[in-house]
Amino acid sequence: MEELVNSISSATIPLTAQDALLSFSNHPLVHFFENQNNDIEFMPTDKLKASLLEALCSFPLLLGYIKEAKDGTTSVIIDKTDLNMPEFLERTSAIDYRDIKSSGFNWSLWPTGVATTGPAVAPDKNGIIKLLNIHVIRLAKNSGVILFCNIPHHIVDGVGYYKFLGHWAMLCRRQRCASPAADFESSCYMFDRAVLRDSMQGCRRPIDTETHDALVGAGVLSSVLAFLPLSFRTRLITIGARLDYGQGYFFHVSDAALKAFHDLVKEYSGDIPLTSYSLLAALFRVAASRAIVNDVRKPGFFTKATNMAVSTILRATSWRATSHVLLNVVHTHNLLPSNAFNYIGNNIYIRVLETPAEYPPGSTDAEVHGNMAAQIAQSISEIDSALLGDFCDTVATHPKAYANLTVYMGTRPTALSVIDERHYETDKVDFGDGSPAWISGLPRQIPNFIALFTAPERVGGGSYIYASLKPPSAEAMLRDQFFTRYANLLF
Repeated sequence: MEELVNSISSATIPLTAQDALLSFSNHPLVHFFENQNNDIEFMPTDKLKASLLEALCSFPLLLGYIKEAKDGTTSVIIDKTDLNMPEFLERTSAIDYRDIKSSGFNWSLWPTGVATTGPAVAPDKNGIIKLLNIHVIRLAKNSGVILFCNIPHHIVDGVGYYKFLGHWAMLCRRQRCASPAADFESSCYMFDRAVLRDSMQGCRRPIDTETHDALVGAGVLSSVLAFLPLSFRTRLITIGARLDYGQGYFFHVSDAALKAFHDLVKEYSGDIPLTSYSLLAALFRVAASRAIVNDVRKPGFFTKATNMAVSTILRATSWRATSHVLLNVVHTHNLLPSNAFNYIGNNIYIRVLETPAEYPPGSTDAEVHGNMAAQIAQSISEIDSALLGDFCDTVATHPKAYANLTVYMGTRPTALSVIDERHYETDKVDFGDGSPAWISGLPRQIPNFIALFTAPERVGGGSYIYASLKPPSAEAMLRDQFFTRYANLLF
């Protein structure tokens, strides 16, 4: 601990309006590690803790406090005399890793209380927002370990999240290695947001109207949300997430299934090359749209009250009702210069797409999905440094953009958010006994959220899709024979 304190310098790291865009959400991911060799010293606690302290020397950002100034701007304040130490919890479970594995990592077999935070950022009982939460669960007979890790999205995106986990794991391996100096990389991470701003110098190209309107279209509700203090906002969003949540589901789309889907729809995409992301996003967007339109269940009292409130809000804000919305969260670290490769922050581009709520009579499945995939692929392929620069400028000149976007999405119950997590460096999360056999989101999450993970070759490759959906929508999607032809429900 003394070494950690001595390595830290007090500092203030101003956060940007871009950091604030997803500031209400967490990165609450669960990692499963198997003790394949029945090693007595499997992911030893002393090494995990010692290497964590060493990793924090390189990630002082995680030891600060998020503070809001009177003008609404936020910063991470690092005070070496009063560090915001991570929460590190550890316990054992009577559940065997092999039982969880045989269930396909179904949530029903998990120990209780795996996640120590929820999907939305919330202060602890002392009113402090922890910037790192770790929960280690050792499974029965030393059969495996569950590692829950959360970092608020306000300070890092998913790329930065896994850079930290990978760095911590590398240091743990080094401490356990007989030759500590061998085969371990040394990295210097950058947290100053000026790195991102300076990399955006050059020409600009205007962002699309849909995204622009979502970011700058302020109304009564977004103005109220931006006016509230940070601590109150986070508590309010947390309560909302508990009342209006999605149930988690895992699907698998194999390489073979995706190829068959692509072969079917490609003739309706024109000359636009279809990516796996555009195909998967289209498959789920169309299925979700159909499920919402065709769901004939009568809403309960809470749903009726919510719909009435949303309608009132929309009238109050003078926002017009739109068609269904697809929000694409795109990581743009590939657009950073090579000397900013280790920038840790929120280097993201958010692309809002309005998509049809219903489709013309007589449209074939291939035509509908092909058109949708082409629309998505075209919009994502246009993202370059000039477009990213204008996006950053737009957000910077509208510091309440985070509130506008939050209300924009929150008042559109048919909106669907998609993020591609397949390029995260999850293979580097190896503490000396192998990388995770399974990575999962939470059983309950903010609704209408899709995340793509890489599926291993042993199951046919392709992608695992984590989907947080309202149960009626999920049930309707599972009755969609076209959707289930390609997407296989795991649990």
